[in-house]
Amino acid sequence: FPAWSLEKAQRLAREVEEGLRGDAAPDLVASIDKRTADRWRSGLSGTDRLRTALAGFVRLRTVGKDGT
Repeated sequence: FPAWSLEKAQRLAREVEEGLRGDAAPDLVASIDKRTADRWRSGLSGTDRLRTALAGFVRLRTVGKDGT
């Protein structure tokens, strides 16, 4: 999983928030359920970037301090 800095995570969170407020929000939300999110890599753009970042944030919420 990406080792985002706090600043990068905050920027990505704002991008995802904008995506969820936009016209393509239903497609973005539907795409996260497919469990096909790409691994994070530099150069992702558009829906792929938002979907992958969103998937990362969801996973971050489910990992405990001990990594489990």
